[in-house]
Amino acid sequence: MTNHTEQNAMSYTIAFDISDDGAVIVGEDSSSEGKLRAFRWEDSQISNLGLLPGMEHARAQAVDAMGKVVIGYCFNGSLVKQSAVSAFWWKEGQMVALPPLSGNKFSAATAISDNLEAIVGSSWVKSPEAKTATLWHPEGGAATSLLKLAEDTGSEATHITADGTIVVGSSWKTVAPNKRLECHVFLWTADGGINDLGLGVPVAMTADGRTIACNRTVDGKSSGFLLDARAKEPLDVPLLPGCEQALIRAMDASGNVVVGVCWAGPYHTPTKLLAFLYERGKPTFNLASPTPDAWAEAFAVDAAGKYVAGLESVGKTYNEIPHHAYLWFENREEDCGTLEGFDAAEFRFVNRDGTVAVGFAENPETTVSFIWDKDGKRKIGPLP
Repeated sequence: MTNHTEQNAMSYTIAFDISDDGAVIVGEDSSSEGKLRAFRWEDSQISNLGLLPGMEHARAQAVDAMGKVVIGYCFNGSLVKQSAVSAFWWKEGQMVALPPLSGNKFSAATAISDNLEAIVGSSWVKSPEAKTATLWHPEGGAATSLLKLAEDTGSEATHITADGTIVVGSSWKTVAPNKRLECHVFLWTADGGINDLGLGVPVAMTADGRTIACNRTVDGKSSGFLLDARAKEPLDVPLLPGCEQALIRAMDASGNVVVGVCWAGPYHTPTKLLAFLYERGKPTFNLASPTPDAWAEAFAVDAAGKYVAGLESVGKTYNEIPHHAYLWFENREEDCGTLEGFDAAEFRFVNRDGTVAVGFAENPETTVSFIWDKDGKRKIGPLP
């Protein structure tokens, strides 16, 4: 699929998060003029969340479980060369800035607690590689620094428990621009401060903070593991036969099931690419069609660990045939196709009970998000 981390002239609408019931979807819409706009979708209506004063672009990064509060950031310049960045939280039509730590210039928000009392992200002065993990209490109080691990260059908070008391993120050393070395998982509490949980990058966390799903890269090879935050003991996810590397993409509510992708060869030109589901105590399960010509990735799983969403195609080589959005459940798979007029599609999110899936479809001219539920597939956006 197209890399949307860089701005270009192509207009697109990309969803970044979904509420637990699937009724609210948030993300980013790019106009033909190249302006990025944060959106919120509900009841088949898409709305522009607006901008902070003096800002040109906005991205909605996440929404709380109930769909009431949206967080993200506004910025000037471009995504790859930002001249100003400010975190925001949005509620009931009002966008409010989340200021950076004292002495810093920029801020960005990444996650919000289910009780709506805490937001996490990062602050920095000049280089994003020198970020500092940051905690905000939006209803009052200054930003709180969560620090970095000893001798590290930067840190970023990416996950927070339902009650807002435990924060998890990454801390790293920078060896060159945009190149991080020895990235470690950290866990922070108000009483215990920042603690090193070992090599890795967190992908997901249970609501109580007990289990963290992580990925790590050692000697150029990626692998996934489950981490008990108390015992600090990693449980490696076994690879599927014939695969060399793996990445976890999502975890269920219990912390017992993770889904993702295993592959052989380079990731962007693999000789094998398979979606997997791993449940504690059981062999890793291949979700893809039982044919040597199947290529698949899993990106999301529901709270019960039963419904998995992603993409799949069948062809002699990777991307020979455009992939379709797929659902896997009860040892079955469902090809959900793509939107009319679009070549390829994939699912990226499912709601809590697996009844709503959200993804995007693309053709050479544009990329759009869409929702799949009991009423079929419907396009999300673009903003007017």
